[in-house]
Amino acid sequence: MLISIPNPCIGCRSCEVACKQINNLPPGVYRIKVEEVGPKYNANGKIIMKFRVVRCTQCEKPQCVNACPKGALRKREDGIVVLDKALCTGCKTCVDACPIHAIWFNPETGKIEKCDLCVDKGLDEPFCMKHCITRSLHSVNNRLSWIPW
Repeated sequence: MLISIPNPCIGCRSCEVACKQINNLPPGVYRIKVEEVGPKYNANGKIIMKFRVVRCTQCEKPQCVNACPKGALRKREDGIVVLDKALCTGCKTCVDACPIHAIWFNPETGKIEKCDLCVDKGLDEPFCMKHCITRSLHSVNNRLSWIPW
């Protein structure tokens, strides 16, 4: 699991850029995405911007795996949910099944994209985590987590 502790996400999107680079993703397609929450006002009337990082949390009971009619998604023994692109037909049932909206359809390939913690890249840590300038992304037990504050 990747978690973020106490360093807040500042919305720089360096994690998005790193992920897009290593996975050669086109515009509008993600495996990790930073979303703005706000602006909101604090008790002193100052504007506060917060950010939320959307990425696959490698669910204990992944609904996407159960939803895929072709078995293209599977949960490995280490808990990481991976995609077999050869089996993916691009039907998007997994996209609809994901409760946190962390699976995206790639129109260039006709397949889905989701975070797999860079397990196929031979890295010692996910590329997004390595490039997070505030270190608000952390890995714990093969899960990518983020804690905003």
